[in-house]
Amino acid sequence: MALSIGDVVPNFKAKTQTGQKFELSDYLNKPLVIYFYP
Repeated sequence: MALSIGDVVPNFKAKTQTGQKFELSDYLNKPLVIYFYP
């Protein structure tokens, strides 16, 4: 899936490094940086 600048990111669920559940919608209207690495 490719996104362009200004696109709305679809909601998704994941787990943090410590196993805590994370949902993008929990951070709606809040600044958020997501770092992906292999």
